[in-house]
Amino acid sequence: MTNKKSNTAMNFIYNMIYQISLVILPLITSPYLSRTVGSEGLGNYSYSYSVAYYFFLIGMLGINNYGNRNIAAIRDDSVKLDYTFSRIYYFQLIISGLSTVLYVFYCIFLCKADPALAFAQTFYVVSSVLNINWFFFGIEEFKVTVVRKTVIKVITSICVFVFIKSPEQILLYTLILAGAEFVGEIYLWFYLPKYVHFRKVSLKDIFRGSKEIVILFIPIVATSIYRYMDKIMIGQLLTMRGVGQYDYAEKIIMVCLGCMTALGTVMLPKMSNLIANHKNEEVMINLTNSMQFAMMMGFAIAFGLAAVGYRFAVLYYGTSYRECGEALTLLSVTVIPIAWANVLRTQYLIPSAKDKEYVLSVVVGAALNFVINFTLIPQLGLKGAIVGTITAEYSAAILQTIQVRKELNIKNFVKESVPFLIIGMMMFTGTYFLGKITDENLLELLLQIVVGGIIYVGLSAFYCIKTKNAIYGYVRAFITRKNKRKGA
Repeated sequence: MTNKKSNTAMNFIYNMIYQISLVILPLITSPYLSRTVGSEGLGNYSYSYSVAYYFFLIGMLGINNYGNRNIAAIRDDSVKLDYTFSRIYYFQLIISGLSTVLYVFYCIFLCKADPALAFAQTFYVVSSVLNINWFFFGIEEFKVTVVRKTVIKVITSICVFVFIKSPEQILLYTLILAGAEFVGEIYLWFYLPKYVHFRKVSLKDIFRGSKEIVILFIPIVATSIYRYMDKIMIGQLLTMRGVGQYDYAEKIIMVCLGCMTALGTVMLPKMSNLIANHKNEEVMINLTNSMQFAMMMGFAIAFGLAAVGYRFAVLYYGTSYRECGEALTLLSVTVIPIAWANVLRTQYLIPSAKDKEYVLSVVVGAALNFVINFTLIPQLGLKGAIVGTITAEYSAAILQTIQVRKELNIKNFVKESVPFLIIGMMMFTGTYFLGKITDENLLELLLQIVVGGIIYVGLSAFYCIKTKNAIYGYVRAFITRKNKRKGA
């Protein structure tokens, strides 16, 4: 058991460190890989990973969210903590073991694309057997997981530069990435005895939470349809080159959304604990503040990518990645619903055990995405997949909003988001037209980014100071604490 009081600010900083590493390291390796491995090789890797990912999902079911939520609710009781962890992990061990066996069967008898790459991804699938991130998230010990993930990302990037020199080495590239996932999960087990111990659990109790786990698994699978299934469908209906182009565009979007991921990761266990202890007023304050921060960052990312996305992709990856640039520009509009839904999902629906509402919204989005992909990809190519993704993200966010409208102050969320929408539009206008009068080179791109950043940060700071909103309060409190420490 951990007796250390939760520190949300530090946990957010730890996760931001990891998310920053996710930004910097791909920025370093991506242009190198786009030129040494090529879009077709990366497409083959992305296809094999997308298939392996589904077996990994089966192995984990909805355990990440279920385990996180349940551990957070009882983390101050060592007896319950030991038993709850043991019960959940034994269930995970059974399911992930079966999933691994099924994947090996797929590799031997069913895989037709590239069996060697599929076998290499076995390390990734097996990592589901060892994955206990949900426990450390539940007790809000983020430092352990962040250090592990960051170190492994750095080592993996170094290995890519040292060992990957040509398209023929795509198998080695796959082994490096899949092996890193496997080794990373082993690392956490050395820290586990400090916090929890295994206890004997009856078979009946092991499967006691299976219904909730399966319910939470449904939205994960549904979400994966417009995160990974679209790449599989592009590979089947178009070309592996198309997979590579689309995959890089989507990865840039998700890397830029790292701050949202960090916020949701930190706040889910915190909100689960607050809701379990009926601290409703604190729950609403946290939700309001989080939504304001998410929208401020979301509009900055969305309008920024819309303004410089095409130029960035072409200059950074090479002239053969023009389709990636077009996809990135169009997909920028998904940032807002992703940021909005992330707050509603991780800070209210999942912590409140409103699993049915969460499931419905994501399943509807996934169904729309699948139908649109199947209909439009053969006719419109990558643009068909983009239409499907945009539709899925907005429909899921709208449905989640409708479902919580009576419990949360949605009008206030929207009202506090409008100023950042206006500021984002002003930044886009200045940045976009600056791009029109400058040449396509790296220096001019950096100029665009700097000018856009100055406009958005400057106007946002002015607004926050003028209104003295929650963001202003957090920044002022942080500066005050820092000055006190210096004075001490």
